[in-house]
Amino acid sequence: KYGDVDHPEIISLTEKIKETQAQLDTTEKEIKSTTSSYNPLHQILTQRVNEVQASIIGLEEQKAEVSAQIDRRIKEIGGWSEEHLELFRLKRDVEIYNTQIIALEAKIRESQIVAEASTENIKVLDQARLSEEPIRPRMKINLVLGAMLGGLLGLTFAIVKNYFKDTYLRLEDSVRQLDALPEPPNFLGVIPSIKKSSAYRIPLIVNDAPNSITAEAYRVLVAKLPFLNLGGELKTVLVTSSTRGEGKSTVSSNLAVALAQKNYKVLLIDADMRRPTQHTIFPREQLLQITSQSDEDSIDSEVMHSDTRKPGLSEALIRLNNENNYDVLASTIRQTGIPNLHLITGGTVPPNPIELLNSEMMTEWLEMVKSEYDVIVIDSPPVRAVADPVILATVVDAVVYVFDITKTKRFDVLTGIKHLKEVLPAKGIGVLCNMINPKHAKSYGYYNRHSGHYELTDEGS
Repeated sequence: KYGDVDHPEIISLTEKIKETQAQLDTTEKEIKSTTSSYNPLHQILTQRVNEVQASIIGLEEQKAEVSAQIDRRIKEIGGWSEEHLELFRLKRDVEIYNTQIIALEAKIRESQIVAEASTENIKVLDQARLSEEPIRPRMKINLVLGAMLGGLLGLTFAIVKNYFKDTYLRLEDSVRQLDALPEPPNFLGVIPSIKKSSAYRIPLIVNDAPNSITAEAYRVLVAKLPFLNLGGELKTVLVTSSTRGEGKSTVSSNLAVALAQKNYKVLLIDADMRRPTQHTIFPREQLLQITSQSDEDSIDSEVMHSDTRKPGLSEALIRLNNENNYDVLASTIRQTGIPNLHLITGGTVPPNPIELLNSEMMTEWLEMVKSEYDVIVIDSPPVRAVADPVILATVVDAVVYVFDITKTKRFDVLTGIKHLKEVLPAKGIGVLCNMINPKHAKSYGYYNRHSGHYELTDEGS
């Protein structure tokens, strides 16, 4: 029988614990003396040593508990044989605790080796500092990259837009492309854009603002018209365009006014019977009067229908086909309030205008009125919309082809000229660039030098 103190196993375990504690104290002192308190590895190893110490304390408590159990069992069983069995079980527990102590000692030795190997290569150069500026967002870099990306996207958008829009970027581009055609048409010049103002009655700019650069441009156009018909006298001029909205009706009326101001006796015919416009350009009170051409020295006037559009060209041609009376057409000629200028409006929209324009009556009547007027200006529909202007081009001396550089597509311009050249020589076709800002036509110095004097800039033409 053994007591709780003199048991051999307990004595051996106690001695090992003392030895381990002594080694642990020695190792801790060495680590503290050889490492800096700022070394993160030292702090980690110290933490591990503390954990091992805590484990040793736990084992000592368990050993004490085992010793207490041995004492209790010895007292309880006295001299019985069962006490030997309990003793064996307790010895087994002691062996388990010894194994755990050995494992902890191995961990301590491993930590010591790592600490000795690491501290030789580790050197603290500088203490970590908190950055005064945020890592993100990087404002300067983001602004530079944003500006570059925005410029690139804008340039790409402009290129793509111009590609699909297919319009002329500059006036020089249109002139260069037209001159490159196998049979190039004549370039008649440009009509500067005008600003809608209460001071002028737009769109009759030639009559209402005769000193403007736009009015001067129309007078230049009148001077160039004879070059479209080098083979003879120019009596009939057709004005057309590629599509709607390019200003052909305004060009027709102002061209007629400019010719009348040159003392030509002019007749303006609105042959765009699908969308007649001329009756909206001239003063209503003048259009309510007709002019009989039976007696040139005696002009009879009478009040017309309240709708100034009719009777017009469509009613006259229908009656001519039925009655064969040229006086019917003469009764539709209107006053305009401008000396030397008369007008035939479009009239009621007929079911099929091209049949009327392509009739023999139209051709014969046009030949007849040539003897009554010096120049006949015909406002026709766009070439790309219907076949009417191509039909009319067969009975006129010249064609003024109007296009707006800001909206007309190149394909439409070239296709329209191609259709006209099928029925009219290229020398009889003149191209006129309408509604152009004077600053875009630097090669046409007259308009550029005088544009500041008149303050006219808008797409009213």
